[in-house]
Order: sequence, then C-alpha cells, then structure tokens
Amino acid sequence: MDEDDKVYDLQTETLSGDVRDALLTHVRDMNVGWKFLSEKEQRDKIYAMTRCAETLVRQTINLVSNFEFPNLSVEVGVVKIDKALEIKLGALTTIQNITHLAEHGKSRAVLVLCDPEVFFGEQAPAEPDADEPALPLDDAA
Repeated sequence: MDEDDKVYDLQTETLSGDVRDALLTHVRDMNVGWKFLSEKEQRDKIYAMTRCAETLVRQTINLVSNFEFPNLSVEVGVVKIDKALEIKLGALTTIQNITHLAEHGKSRAVLVLCDPEVFFGEQAPAEPDADEPALPLDDAA
C-alpha cells in the first residue's frame, strides 16, 4: 500500500493520541538518531512525515465532520442561479457514498464547503541538516 493511501485507526475520543502514534511510527522506524542521518535520509523522513501529516489531516477532517452525520466528499460542478440555487455535485461511486445518499433520501441537507488542503500549510518548511555544515566565518579581522 502506498503511504498516501494508508488508513490510520483514528477515533474521536483519542484523536490527539492517535495522531501522535501515527507520527511516532516514523520515528520508531529510525535505526539511528536524526543527527546521524544523512541529508538525503533526513529529506526522505521529512517527505514521509509530510505525507503522513496530510493523510492524517484528511482522515481527521473526515472523522470530525462525520462525528454525528454521514458525509460525502464531492466536487462542485455547474452552479445555476435562478429563482433558486442549483448545484451539480460529483462524488466517487463507493458503497459508502451510495449508502449515505440512499439512507438520506431527498430530505434537506447541509453542505459544508471545505477542502482539506486548506489545512496543509506550515509555519516554515522542514529542512534536513546539511551533510557538510557551513564553516564559521572569521569576523575577528
């Protein structure tokens, strides 16, 4: 299974611990400490943990939004504005999506427009330590 497709066991009551445990799997797999990894090995770890964080964000948003109500991940298509607002939505044909729609029927629903990628930002990029650190400059001249 590709790391991007990995499914973590997240529960609402233990969410912070579940996220911590998923991230810890990457640290526990390390044979040596961070400072002993090469720059490439650190870059690979950063990549793996970034993908893990993105997957966790997607699953967390799904878990939280599905806490009380079923949900569908949809793509907004044509929007028609007349006497009413008409929106064409597209969704993956999964058993879960079909079941949710069948159980919900034609009753009213609330559509929350949220793209999980909104939460993929960072305060600063994660960078590996250089294999060859820069030499200190002699400022005592």
